[in-house]
Amino acid sequence: MICDATLATGLPGVYAAGDVAQGAAAARHALDPAAARPLVPVPYFWSDWYGHRIQFVGTPRAEEVVVAVPAEAGFTALYRRGDRIVGAFTVDRPREIMKYRRRVAARGSWAEAVAFAATTTTAA
Repeated sequence: MICDATLATGLPGVYAAGDVAQGAAAARHALDPAAARPLVPVPYFWSDWYGHRIQFVGTPRAEEVVVAVPAEAGFTALYRRGDRIVGAFTVDRPREIMKYRRRVAARGSWAEAVAFAATTTTAA
């Protein structure tokens, strides 16, 4: 079924939800269609390779990339365009990636993202 950016299908009161649609957003929009706003999804992928979890959110198109290496396993790379974080790549840092995803979705500040990385890693 085809839907618009608010997950509306074109049939009154019917919204898309499932594997590729955001169920919580569909429910909010179905309960209050007048407050429905277009969704702007943040690209995300992950893979497990040779015992390591690789995850990426956002876009790699950036003006600057900063790599931070934690005291323990893995690393984080942050992607900047202007004064905003636009992407994050992590290896073996699964607890951090969704925090960066929220920052990318909110068009978060680059300075705040780097400051957060500094609390969990050592900048390199």
